[in-house]
Amino acid sequence: MPSRRRDAIRRGMSLGLLVVLLAGAAGVGWWMTSTREQIRREVTGLAETIPAVQNIMTVPHDLFLLPDMRGLDPAARAAADQRLAEFENRASVYQAFEALDAAELTFEERALRKPLRLAVDDYYAASSKAAEFDRQNTGTGGLTARNPWQSIRRDHGEQVRELSDRLLVSLEARNAALNTDLRVAGVVGRVAFAVAAVLTVLTGVLVVRWVLRRRSAGREKPHRP
Repeated sequence: MPSRRRDAIRRGMSLGLLVVLLAGAAGVGWWMTSTREQIRREVTGLAETIPAVQNIMTVPHDLFLLPDMRGLDPAARAAADQRLAEFENRASVYQAFEALDAAELTFEERALRKPLRLAVDDYYAASSKAAEFDRQNTGTGGLTARNPWQSIRRDHGEQVRELSDRLLVSLEARNAALNTDLRVAGVVGRVAFAVAAVLTVLTGVLVVRWVLRRRSAGREKPHRP
C-alpha cells in the first residue's frame, strides 16, 4: 500500500476519532447542563418546602393561659385569647400544608404528610377545648377545676413534633445531597466543555493539515506530456 494512502487512512481515522470524542464531550457537557438545571429546580422547591415544615414545627408551643390571666375581666380574657391566636397563627400553618401539597415529595415524605395534618388538627382542637374549659371554669380566685384538655393537647403536640421532625430531617438530607450533586454536575459540565473546546481545536488543526497536504500533493503530481 502506498505511503500516501496509508497516511491518508491514518489521518482519516484520527479525524473520525476526534469527531467522535468531540461529540461525546459536547454531549456530556449538554447532559450535565440539563441535569444541573433539573437539580436546581428541585433545590429551589426544597428551599420553599423546608420553611413550610419549620412553620408547622412551631405549632406545639409551651404557652398555656395561666389562671391569673383568666379573671372575670372581659378585657383580660380578650387579650389572652388574642395572644393565643397570634402565637398559634393557624392560617399560616394551613398555608404551609398547601405548600407541602404542591411540593415534590418522596413516597416516604408524602406518607408523613397525612398523619402530620391529623396531628395538627387534633392539637388545635384540644387547644380550643382547653381554652374553652378555662373560660367556663375560672372564678375570681383562678381555675376552679383541673383542665383535662391540657394533657391531651400536650400529647398531640408531641405527635406534631415527632412527625414534623422526621419530615424535616428527610427534606434537609435530600437538600444536602442535591446540593452536592449540583456542584458535581457543574464541575463535570465545565470539564466536558473544556475538553470539547480542546478537541474542536485539534480537529480544526487536523483538517487544515489534511487540506494543506492535499494541495501540496496536487502541486507535486507530475504532468503528463
